[in-house]
Amino acid sequence: MHLPALYFQMNRALLIQRLFLKKKIIPFLSELLQENDGSFDPPDLKKITDYYGLAVPAILGEAFCILHDRRMSSHERFCITATGSLSGLLDDFFDRKKLSDEYIQYLIDHPYEIEGKNTDEKIFLHFAGLALRNSSQPDKLKCSASLVFETQIRSRMQIDKSIDLNEITNITQQKGGEAFLFYLSAFDDIDDASMAIFFQLGALMQFENDLFDIFKDFQEDIYTLATTAKNLDWLKNNYDAWVKKLFETVIQSEFKLKNKVMFLRYISIVICRGQVCLDQLINLPRSSCSHFELSEFTRNDLICDMEKPFNFLKMIHYYANQNY
Repeated sequence: MHLPALYFQMNRALLIQRLFLKKKIIPFLSELLQENDGSFDPPDLKKITDYYGLAVPAILGEAFCILHDRRMSSHERFCITATGSLSGLLDDFFDRKKLSDEYIQYLIDHPYEIEGKNTDEKIFLHFAGLALRNSSQPDKLKCSASLVFETQIRSRMQIDKSIDLNEITNITQQKGGEAFLFYLSAFDDIDDASMAIFFQLGALMQFENDLFDIFKDFQEDIYTLATTAKNLDWLKNNYDAWVKKLFETVIQSEFKLKNKVMFLRYISIVICRGQVCLDQLINLPRSSCSHFELSEFTRNDLICDMEKPFNFLKMIHYYANQNY
């Protein structure tokens, strides 16, 4: 299973990133927050320190380095930490703060020319500048950020109940894939094979996120692969097919076999979370064996808590049964 080595490797990567955040990122955030106007609240900070700014470098960035058999440089760590943090801020500008599309695009295009109207915009601009200063291809990074924002705009179609399955699938793939390519733009040696692999991984992670967000999206009338599925066998088969396609793309690439196997082991622990979530949904008692109706279930029924020991053990079970 290689679990002890994987556990050590992943926890070491997370520890290194936590120390980096503590030493290099939190000090300037604390300085900016001394004059916080209320636009940047504790959950916003947590997204940076506990999620985007932590997991994107430690999981995704480390996976890229495993595949390429090298270490992450200081410039790359700064850049991928910044791009990860920017992603969470962009989501908030789009979904929660309801800034105009034109103004968000202006923030992306002109990070050095404006100061920002409030604290969260100033933090966004600071991270944008940090990413660009540490990128070997700043123009490509800005272009990638714009593509991420374009997929956000397109995702508004998911509140239209007439949207069809093909469009939902395409939006899911583009939204996740372009986000991961944006993170990947932090690295100097991006190649076509890496882009294909990480685009598929990003698409799969968006699919997985939608599984975990099924209750929230249902409440907000957002149409995803999870909320529109009436047959859970189809949903699980679809998820498994995306996993299989990703594995095949990795195996067929020209990276060293040792690195490909290590890469798949590293990302599989994350992929298996989606399989645990699907199991929970499939095992829910329902009025029809063949038809899945979200309105029959409560929040507790639909939310998969990976902190529960039983779910953690199921994740380990799925990981142990992966074939490399």
